Amino acid sequence: MSSATANSALIAQYSSFLLDNYCAVAGTVLFIYECLITFGDEVALFWARRFTGAALLFVSNRALVMWAHVFTMITTYMPISQQRCANSARASRVFVILQYVPWTAFSTLRAFALTRLWSLSLFVLLLSSAPIGINFTNFGFASGGEVVPPAGCVYSDSLPHDLAKKFVLTIASRTCLISSDALLVLVTWWKLSRGSVAHRRKGSFVYVLLRDGTMYFMALLALNALHLTLTLLSHVQALQSVSVVTLFTEPLTGILVGRFLLNLQSANQKALDMEPSLDLKSDSGATSESLVFERVAPGLCCTVRRTGATLSKERLQEVLFVLRAMSDDVSRRGKTNYVA
Repeated sequence: MSSATANSALIAQYSSFLLDNYCAVAGTVLFIYECLITFGDEVALFWARRFTGAALLFVSNRALVMWAHVFTMITTYMPISQQRCANSARASRVFVILQYVPWTAFSTLRAFALTRLWSLSLFVLLLSSAPIGINFTNFGFASGGEVVPPAGCVYSDSLPHDLAKKFVLTIASRTCLISSDALLVLVTWWKLSRGSVAHRRKGSFVYVLLRDGTMYFMALLALNALHLTLTLLSHVQALQSVSVVTLFTEPLTGILVGRFLLNLQSANQKALDMEPSLDLKSDSGATSESLVFERVAPGLCCTVRRTGATLSKERLQEVLFVLRAMSDDVSRRGKTNYVA
């Protein structure tokens, strides 16, 4: 009876390894495909222009996600010794965790660009970086790797069974990510939804922030909630994966962040190509509040006006034409005494 139970456990573990590998390959192929179809936009919007902070953020997102998944695939399927498997598994784990660094930076920059509040930005930074710290704690539990033919090199650690069974780390990690994304969406809608309707036209900078920010949140909310649900409902043995959702969440996050940056850069270039505008003060004398991305992410330097009036160049030309006509009329009539 015990032999049958042991065989069932081995079969379950082997099936789990194969499922993880298949999902990892699918996620990697999806991300590579995304990089190929957006390569033209990437070159036009980032490589063909001055290298800025926005370009650094975009490149780091692409490079870290690509390297983490490709390195994991190579080290998983290549013939490898037990010692090299342990080192490769730990290195692969580090690269997977480092994917969250540009995502954390992007969330923090969005928060600061929208609010200019250091306190809120630091709070978003803490929430977004929680998965980094939580996952690095696994290295304190004799992390390494196991060669499981023919599944390949598999990461393993000695995380206490009681702690693993309660899924405390997964719950804390995903809850922090969901809270960070939800807070950013609320701040985005609160700061930008009250602006002029003209500023929210399709393709504008504000429109991209509202649309992409909301889609980004909804997609990741669904994936993180699904991961939490499957984790809490799972009954797994050692070395088995509690959920394969993260194997899709991470490449999809890289895709969403990359698309977000491409769309922001495209909207920014359109705004820069437009004729400049002259900002006027309101009747109360208060200047309009702006949201400037150049200070926090150079290259995404679009200013979003929330209140106050703007005077387009066409309108300015009309005003100058009227003033010039009045000046010519005054010249024809003679000098006019002005009160200093």
